Amino acid sequence: FSAFNLDIVEERPQGGNYIMAMVGGQPSLLGFDRDISGIAPYTGEVMSNAIVYIFAAGVDYDVEITCVDVLHEVGHALGLDHEYLCQDPMSYLWDCEEPKTFQDVAASCGEDEPRACENGDRGQNSYAILARNVGLREPEAPSVQPSPGPGARPPEPASSPADEPAIRPPA
Repeated sequence: FSAFNLDIVEERPQGGNYIMAMVGGQPSLLGFDRDISGIAPYTGEVMSNAIVYIFAAGVDYDVEITCVDVLHEVGHALGLDHEYLCQDPMSYLWDCEEPKTFQDVAASCGEDEPRACENGDRGQNSYAILARNVGLREPEAPSVQPSPGPGARPPEPASSPADEPAIRPPA
């Protein structure tokens, strides 16, 4: 979500709208089969104050899959349908050559095969929909070092590893 105007926090915000992602536990806690790794409401629109569940035990606590599941389930609450494009976190497809990221391409919706999207569209662009629904994060301005004035001495070079004392483990 780093490209989007979203703040990820660990504590409930004091005010305003938010989506709560509950991560951990077994899917059976909510009556689901073991093969369910997450659940979220979906309407095709942003659902303020939605709660989504990601069951880390459902994927044997695999960190990468759990992180993708968070993107996937929060994506539903932000208005995204399933996508039939392996590289997108809204996809059920795996074994992609690249990590899953929200793709800035038109793709079919679908799970095991392409289908029309739930909202009737022929496809979706997950990146563009998130940009429209929540906005893009402003890029951070690079830090600028002031230029030395005329006649100023050049900066001292950074120390090299040879200048540093050797640290040896105890014998």
